[in-house]
Amino acid sequence: MTIWVTRWLPASLVITALACGSPAPPEEPKCDPGATPAALGPPAGARPGEPYRWLARSWQSPLGVTIRTYGLAIDGVPVFGRHEVEIYDARGQLAYRAGTGGAVLAALHDRGAAAWAAWQHPFASPRSEGRSDPLAHTTERAVWYYADGSVVPAVTTERLDLRGEPPVGEIVVRHAVTGAELARRGTLYELGGPEYLVYARDDGRPLPSLLGNTLPHPTGVPDGRVPSPVPQQSRRQSGVIAGLPDPWLPSPAKQTRGNNVVAFYDSLLNSAGKLVDPFDDMGNDTPEYGPEPDTLGHDFFATATGERFAFTYDPTKTVSEYFQDGAPGDPASPPSASDIAINAKIVQAFYDANWLHDYFYAAGYNEAAGTAQQSNYGRGGTQCDPVIVHAAFFTTFTFPGAEGQSPVLDIGLNSRSASRRDSAMDFTVLAHEWGHTLIGRLAGGTADSDALGKLQGMALHEGIADFIGMLVNVPGVDPLAAYPIGTYTNLDYIERRATLPPVEAPADAMYYGIRRYPYSLDVRKNPLTLRHIAVPPPTDMPYYNWKGRGPQLSEPHTTGEVFSQGLFQCFGNIVAAHAGADFESLRARMAQYLVAGLIAFPDHPSLLDARNAFLGVIRLTHPADDYPACRAGFATRGMGADALGPDRDFPTTNPTTLPPYDPATVQESFLDRDRAVRLISSSFATDPVRARRPAQHRPGRPDDDLARDHAGGARRGHVPRRRARRPRQAVARDSDHGHRRRGHRCVSSARRSSARRLSAVRLHREGHLRRSRRGHARGDLPRLGAGSDGALHLSQPSSASRTVGRRAQREPVRSAPGSTGWKSAFSFTAQSGQGQFAGICAQVVPGAKP
Repeated sequence: MTIWVTRWLPASLVITALACGSPAPPEEPKCDPGATPAALGPPAGARPGEPYRWLARSWQSPLGVTIRTYGLAIDGVPVFGRHEVEIYDARGQLAYRAGTGGAVLAALHDRGAAAWAAWQHPFASPRSEGRSDPLAHTTERAVWYYADGSVVPAVTTERLDLRGEPPVGEIVVRHAVTGAELARRGTLYELGGPEYLVYARDDGRPLPSLLGNTLPHPTGVPDGRVPSPVPQQSRRQSGVIAGLPDPWLPSPAKQTRGNNVVAFYDSLLNSAGKLVDPFDDMGNDTPEYGPEPDTLGHDFFATATGERFAFTYDPTKTVSEYFQDGAPGDPASPPSASDIAINAKIVQAFYDANWLHDYFYAAGYNEAAGTAQQSNYGRGGTQCDPVIVHAAFFTTFTFPGAEGQSPVLDIGLNSRSASRRDSAMDFTVLAHEWGHTLIGRLAGGTADSDALGKLQGMALHEGIADFIGMLVNVPGVDPLAAYPIGTYTNLDYIERRATLPPVEAPADAMYYGIRRYPYSLDVRKNPLTLRHIAVPPPTDMPYYNWKGRGPQLSEPHTTGEVFSQGLFQCFGNIVAAHAGADFESLRARMAQYLVAGLIAFPDHPSLLDARNAFLGVIRLTHPADDYPACRAGFATRGMGADALGPDRDFPTTNPTTLPPYDPATVQESFLDRDRAVRLISSSFATDPVRARRPAQHRPGRPDDDLARDHAGGARRGHVPRRRARRPRQAVARDSDHGHRRRGHRCVSSARRSSARRLSAVRLHREGHLRRSRRGHARGDLPRLGAGSDGALHLSQPSSASRTVGRRAQREPVRSAPGSTGWKSAFSFTAQSGQGQFAGICAQVVPGAKP
C-alpha cells in the first residue's frame, strides 16, 4: 500500500510520500462530465414517448438509511425540475417519499399512447455544449418541460452574468421549437463580500477568523469591543482530526492545486493592462476570468518553497492590500506573484476548503453523493469537478455547479468594510460559501433539476449555508449565548445613511456580524419565528440592517435567517438532550443529519418541506432522543405541527423579483407533536338505506369503532350508525382535544375519527361498499393510513373483496389532489404545511413523522 503523510512545519506546509511498493495515486482522469447517464435510457419494453422514472442517485448514509432520487425522462431526455425522493430504513423498507415526480409521472401516463407518440423531442439525444469548461456558463441541454398535465420539448441554458450588482447566475428554459421562455431560475448565491482565512485550532479545525475563537460572543450584548488578532498556526493534514487518508496534494507538492480544491489568484487584466468584466454580453466567461488558471494572464497559485507553504499574514495592513476592484476599462498593474498577503489568502482558502471537504465526506458527502473531486479513485460518481477557489477576488459569491461542473468560490473583498477586510480570513463566511456547493449538489435532485430555484428554495440555500457556517465553528451550544457569523469580514462597516430609523440597530460587527440578529437559542437575542418571513420582527428589538436587506423580508438571506434559526434550535436541543456527551460526536451526527436531509429534499421545497425532510431522517435513526428534541426546536420557532406556509411554487413568475410573502399564507404553530390534521370543510351524510333504526350517537363520545391508530384504519366490516338526516356542512378546526359541538367537528392530531367516519359513509353512499341484509356495510372498509409523503392514504378494496366476509385485497391509491381514488371516495378541503388542498380526505401536517 501507499501511505501519504502530510506534515505541517512552522508557517509551512510540507508534503511527503512514503512509497511502499504500490503505485502513486491514479493519474488525472480523462474527463467527459457531459456524458449522458446510462440510467437515463428508457427501460426495456418502454414504448416510444412513454414517460418513465430513472434512478439519478442511490446513496447510503452513515446513519444506516438509504436515499434514492428518481428523475423522470422520455426517450432518454429528462423532465426538467421534477424528481421524487425515497428513504429506506436499515431493513430496506420504504419509510418516506417526497417530491412531485410520482404525481407528474401518473399524469403523463394518463395521457395514453396517443399522446406519447406525439412527444418527440427535436434533438435526438440530450445536447451538451461547453461541458469541458468546469464552470460551463453556456451549457445547453435538451429537456422536457412539464406543465398542465403534459410536456413540451425544451432546452435549458445555464449562464452566469456578473454585469449587474449583485452578480446573478441563472438557468433559462426555452421551448425547443418556438424559443419562448418557459422558466428562469437563479443559480448564483452570493454573500456580498465576506472573507476567509483559516487560522486553526489544535485539532486542525479552522478558527472562526484571525481574531481567534469569537463564538459565542464573549459578553452576549452589543458592546462594540473587538478582540486582537491571534497568530497563525502551522498545521498538517495528518494532524487534522477530520482529515481523510486521501492526500490534499500529490507529492512533491509545489502549488495549491489538489484533488479536492484548486486555489489561485484569478486576474481580470487583459493584454492591454485594463480590467475587464468577468463575463461578456452573452454571459460567457471571458478568457481573463477563466475560471481555470491562466498563468500567462497574470493568474498564479501559491507556490511552495522547498515543499513549504509559508506566508505570514499581517492583519494590520488590510487597507493597503491589493484588490482588482476598479471599474471595467480602468488601467491597473498586476500584483506580484510573490505578494505575501495574496499568497497567505490562497493557502488559507485552500486549507479551509479541503478541511470542509474531508469533514463532510465523513458525514456522507462522498463520491456516490456527488462530492467535488478531480479523481474519485474508482469509487463511483462523476469526477473531474474539483472546487475552484479564486482568492483575493474583488467580491464574494459562489456558483455551486451540478455534478460534473466544478463549483467556483470567488472569495474576496467586502466593499462595505472601511478597513477592506477579505473573506478568506473569516471561516464562518467561507464555510457559508462552500456550503452552497454542498447544498447545490445534494438538494439539487437530478442534473437538470431546478430543485431550489423557487423563492423559498433560494432562502433555504442561504439559511442552510448559514447553519453550516455555524455548525463547523461553534465550540458548543450555550442556551443564552449569541452566535454571529461574518464578524471579522464586516469590521468597520460603512454606513451610508446619516441617521437610522428606530427599528434599526447601529453596526456592531462582533455582535451582529452580517445578519439582523446573532443566532441564539434565546428569543431575547434572536426573536425570529416563521411569521417573520411575512411580517417585520418586533419593534422593541432593533435589528441590524446589513446592506439594506433587513426590510426585504422575502430576500433570500433575510428569509433564510428564519429557517437557519430553526435548524440551530434543533441542534441546540439535541445537544441539550445529551447532557455530558462529547460535543464533537454530536456535531458529527448533526452533519450526517444535514447531508441525509438535503438529499431527502423534494423538488421545489418550501421551508416546511425542508423541516419535514430533516425530521424524517432524524426520526428514522434516533426516534427516542434526537427526533423529539429537533421537533421541539422547530416548534419553538413557529414551525410546529400545525404550521402553514406559502405555496412552494410561489411566485409563479421570476423569483428574483422578490415579491413579498402574503401574511395570510403564513400561520405559526408552536405545537410540538408528530402531526396534526387540519380540516377546513367537508360534506358528509349518514347512511340513507332502509335499515333498523340506528342508535343516536352521543355527542362528546369518541367514535371507538373508528378511532384507531393512523396506520390501522377503520374497523373492518362496520359503518358507524347515526340518526338519518340530510347532509350538512361541517367545519373542522384544529384542537388539542377531539370533541363535537353543534355544526362542528373538531379534530386534533390525536383523533382522526371524523376523517374516517366521513370516508366510510361517503364510500358507502357512492356504492363502493356492499351491504348485508341487515343494512350494515359488510366486507372490508377502506383503510386510511399516513403515507410516507405526510398525507393520509386510502387503500381501496378490490371489487373481489366487496362481498360479505371476504378478506380485503387492498390496492394503494395515490393521494394526489384530484386523483381518481380520492375523488370517487369523498370530497374534502384541508390545510397543511404545504397549503390548502381540495378533494383530499385529509392532509397530515408532519412534524415530521413519515
